[in-house]
Amino acid sequence: ATPCRSIPVPINAPPSLSVCVEAITGMRLVLVALLFAGEVAVVAWAGMVLTRQAQQRFSTMCRHEGTDQIGMLKRWVGTIHSLVAPPSNSTGQKTGFGAKGAALKTASAVGEPRWQKEKPAENSRRASAEAEQSSHGSWPPDLSYDPSILRQGVARPSTFDPEFDDEPPRRYTLQVDEQALLRFAGPGRRLIASWTTGGPKRYSIARNLALSIRQNCGPELERMFVFVALDQDAYDRAASEGFQVVLNTGSVDMKDDIWKMRWLMQVTFLSLGIEILVVDSDIVFFRDPFEHFHFDSDQEMMTDHFFPREQLWATWLRPAEHMNTGFIYARPSVTLIAWLIEFLDRNYYEFFDRSLERDGMDQRVYNRFVMEKFEADPPGVFSAYEELIFEEVDWQADGRTSRFQPRSGWMKPANGWPRAQDSRRVKIRLLDPAEIAHGMNYFWRKAHKLRPGGPDGPDGTYRPPAVAHVNGVDPKQYFLRDRNAWYIEEWSERFGDRPSFMVYHHPTGLSLKDDFEYLMAAIEVAAYFRRRVVLPDTMNCANSPAYEVWRMNETLRDEPGCTYDYFAHANGLYEVYSRVKPFSVEAGLKRQKQFIDLMATSSTELASLEELRSSELLREEILALQEKGPGAAAFDDVRVLRLTESTDIRELRDGLRLGDFGFRMNAERIFDCAHQQILTSAMACLDEPYIEEFGAGALEKCEAVPQGCGPVGICCCWPFWGYGEKLQYFTGVAWNLPCNCGLDVCEQYDRPTALGSGAGSETCCRHTGQPSMYPKISEGVFPCKEPGQWSGLTATEDAHTYSTTALTDFLKGKRTAEQTFQTCRLDREMRRGEAYREVSSRWCNLQVSAFLLREGAPYRAKEWWDWMLQERRGVGNVSLLVAALDGNGTETDNTQLDQRKLRHDLEQLVHLSKQQSWRAHDFPTPWRESISTDWLAENLVPKYRELVTTFDGFMAGMRQREALMRIYSDVREFYNRAVYVPNVSLPKGMFAVHAQGREAEFQKAARSLRTEGVAVIDDFLTPEALALAQELLVDSTVWYSYKENGAVLKAQLKDGLHADLGLQIAQEAREHLDVLEKQSLLDILAYKLEAVSGNTGLPPRCEDGIIAMSLWVVEDAANADPDGNGVRIHDVSVPEDYSHKEAHGFGEQDAVRQLLSDARREPRRIPYRANRAVLWRAKSVYETDWDPSSWSTDYEHRRIDWLFLFGRSQIRGDRRSRRGNYVPSFEGREDGHYYAKDHDHR
Repeated sequence: ATPCRSIPVPINAPPSLSVCVEAITGMRLVLVALLFAGEVAVVAWAGMVLTRQAQQRFSTMCRHEGTDQIGMLKRWVGTIHSLVAPPSNSTGQKTGFGAKGAALKTASAVGEPRWQKEKPAENSRRASAEAEQSSHGSWPPDLSYDPSILRQGVARPSTFDPEFDDEPPRRYTLQVDEQALLRFAGPGRRLIASWTTGGPKRYSIARNLALSIRQNCGPELERMFVFVALDQDAYDRAASEGFQVVLNTGSVDMKDDIWKMRWLMQVTFLSLGIEILVVDSDIVFFRDPFEHFHFDSDQEMMTDHFFPREQLWATWLRPAEHMNTGFIYARPSVTLIAWLIEFLDRNYYEFFDRSLERDGMDQRVYNRFVMEKFEADPPGVFSAYEELIFEEVDWQADGRTSRFQPRSGWMKPANGWPRAQDSRRVKIRLLDPAEIAHGMNYFWRKAHKLRPGGPDGPDGTYRPPAVAHVNGVDPKQYFLRDRNAWYIEEWSERFGDRPSFMVYHHPTGLSLKDDFEYLMAAIEVAAYFRRRVVLPDTMNCANSPAYEVWRMNETLRDEPGCTYDYFAHANGLYEVYSRVKPFSVEAGLKRQKQFIDLMATSSTELASLEELRSSELLREEILALQEKGPGAAAFDDVRVLRLTESTDIRELRDGLRLGDFGFRMNAERIFDCAHQQILTSAMACLDEPYIEEFGAGALEKCEAVPQGCGPVGICCCWPFWGYGEKLQYFTGVAWNLPCNCGLDVCEQYDRPTALGSGAGSETCCRHTGQPSMYPKISEGVFPCKEPGQWSGLTATEDAHTYSTTALTDFLKGKRTAEQTFQTCRLDREMRRGEAYREVSSRWCNLQVSAFLLREGAPYRAKEWWDWMLQERRGVGNVSLLVAALDGNGTETDNTQLDQRKLRHDLEQLVHLSKQQSWRAHDFPTPWRESISTDWLAENLVPKYRELVTTFDGFMAGMRQREALMRIYSDVREFYNRAVYVPNVSLPKGMFAVHAQGREAEFQKAARSLRTEGVAVIDDFLTPEALALAQELLVDSTVWYSYKENGAVLKAQLKDGLHADLGLQIAQEAREHLDVLEKQSLLDILAYKLEAVSGNTGLPPRCEDGIIAMSLWVVEDAANADPDGNGVRIHDVSVPEDYSHKEAHGFGEQDAVRQLLSDARREPRRIPYRANRAVLWRAKSVYETDWDPSSWSTDYEHRRIDWLFLFGRSQIRGDRRSRRGNYVPSFEGREDGHYYAKDHDHR
């Protein structure tokens, strides 16, 4: 039975329904019985499924409603029937985003909405229901969840085969005291939870969350709140302050745990039957958020949208905007638990293989996951916001596909695992971002002031939102302190017992330039006085480009003005002039009681400028500072120095610089000058999807930001995160403030790039009027304009990860291979500095191939490989470089020559030139149409012969390098190129694997593989498939990589070995061998061995994946030893902490050989037979059992081992290189030096 909470309940339902549907387990069965069975049977059935306490409540509700049990149940049936039946408009269309446009904007246009927003009148009804229940017990009621049912969802998906995949058990729940959680939840079964480590910065933020609940929401919500401590220090800290806390004792990898924590918490709590509100530690509670919930969904979440009604689920927006996972309310159900476990499984490891990694931002990954489920077949999710239902992404497009391929070609991948294909989709509701506020909406926009009806709080003020997330703002502590949402008492810790502050008059209504002139003058004067200036909150809000479009002209109307962070990068000024250099403090300080007390008891006004000029007062104070040493301040007998309105701070600064007060001060000791330029990679309006949607004009508008020289840390084109860099793509209004905020305290000049080098010039910045060409600057400051600054489109931030839409869109047929490559190329060029397209094509090929194989889509991957083969190895390709797939990405495989490799290629070309004809080009050809067998014999073969002869002479010291390079240049465009790569395939309807009538034999092989780790199947291919396999592997020019001094050649699925025949063999093998049924194709490789003395073939090693299958297709006539020349498989597994080269490479087998020596076990020897398939566990060590002297030397008879690898990749990076204690990046550096190590402060 689906747990009762999976049934959606309309908020405007009778109180009895709101409570009782939650209280009854198996409610669907009760209602179905009422419809199809007798009334007496229904009452009896209800009696069986209700707990005794629920039965008593049910009777009480019936009396309260003035009806009997049957009447009450009938009411419920009617209400739920109206809920479940899709409402219709006048045309009979279902409500939802299948009907687009204005009909979706208002409930009146579509009839009664399925999802009701809780209205004030309904709040009172709900409150009365809660009051009624409080007289009969706790609220919410004691729910009848059966943990055994919920726990059924906490299991590996059906795609996992424990007999072969012996990875450590995956963790889907926390290792915590579950009984403690149940005690904390009490009969109401509802908790609020967050997690933290004991690190000082991380815990201080988490502590602020807990204190905000304690101070603002009272004991009722505090009793619901619990910390999950990730270490003992966090547990001790939380417990010492009286917070409820449990310790997660199962942490192995702290970095991985933090990524998964919110998802592990949900599964843990839900499987215990506990409703859970999981919040990030950087959330602040101002009021009870539950009054804003609808209680009709599996998850109710925060959104980062400003205009959700218009922009939710648009794919040209960054996906992380749609759902903010820092605030998730989840209700128990088996469906939701299975959904969460599917998400965890898909993203369980930090690395999928060496080319694909997990996106470090789990919020973006979860949004991608949900958006993929929207487009699945059948859909796995639908979403809601207020009365709107969302059943697809990009509903705003109204059929347009300008960014994608035509819809007719789109493919809908099936939902992941069978459990996810339940007819009941997961329901996710997004909450009002003005009440469940993201950081931008609260800390800047103050969207709660846009409530209809005006001020709704005491004394004519606005009530704050229920919660605010400190996301999109940086640094967090600055914003919390400045907006007075910091509840930790830390005055003494921050300022000591003798703080020294300065306040000044900052005029209102200034221009942007004047505002920042006043601000920088105040910081400079405070630095001279060794005081902290209290930053202004009276800057002109209208100077912000977001002022009107964000409606701040309405929300800030009752504010004195704006703080600097409305215009400039908050973290820049805070870090440089507050944390590293103690010259300033946030404006919100003046509202703190301690500061107010200081203003009343220990403050004084600075004398007028006229008095200071005519006296020695200021000179004496400044000179005295030199004697007093650190910690002292000018006018040190008072704690607050006040500059009156009559004192122009700019005039005071200029006087200090010019010597008006008897001495001169030097601004170069206060701030450095830097070249301020837009941070391209952060600007959302440069995102590839946004520009594709809105055109080149949007790109030009976004890049039209004035760059220039300004004080380090003051930058008005870096107002991050979430505010300025997203303004244009949310609203169309560009963030166009000059990078230096209009300041002219720094000047731009040109200087030689190096003294006396004469190598050119660079554009740099220095203090205005300073003559030095190379002024002294602080470490880590960038005074000069960076050469080659990126311009144009930027790739999606997660383009290098296995969850990016750059990959999923290609999988679905929405984008072409070329478009997919361009996105990957953009990412690698911009974020990884890859100047060469050839290197990017190598990495992009590995990434896209790994993803498509992981998704079980080899035939979709074939389209990619066709295009990539042309890109990388097309004959006549303008590039003369091909980056090798093997290695680290810096090697090429067509610029180094090897004697044996050249001889093989010559033999293959001669073989091809003797063919009567070639296969028709039935897929895009990467070779020249003019190439034919005659052309090979008459042109290319003679050149290759000359090259081989010349190279042999060069190696023997008889020929010069120049002669070799001259001859090589004639064949270079054909060397390691796709000269002939046919798409070998069977006629439609023909089988490749000879399995018909051999079911018992295949089942026996499967049992052998399970029990002994090895299986052998003879006559594996049909005669037709065997003949084609020989043709494919002998004729195709796909042997690009050479090993073992050229005696072993390698071909790869991702590099030409992707003919239909191989893919069909892999598919049919999975169909006929149940051991492969759950193991998707991972890779196809082939090794060709030359029968020369000393070539022992493949050295001891293991393969990637779960199961390996080697298929021998060269005819038996080539083998003179029918009892040998096969393979040796050892009953020894390579440990997972071996490096990739140690486990899978060539030439570095010392570790594996030592492993075999220590094991002292005899291997299993399997002799060679043509058309024999050998299967083994891929992690087992294997090696070629081969004597080249007993093998034919003919080209057509060269030995070939065709390898098929199945199951998930076991390569997740070199684990040993990543060992050690993980320190969350939020904790920052310990050495206190900011510039060079933490941030870039142009």
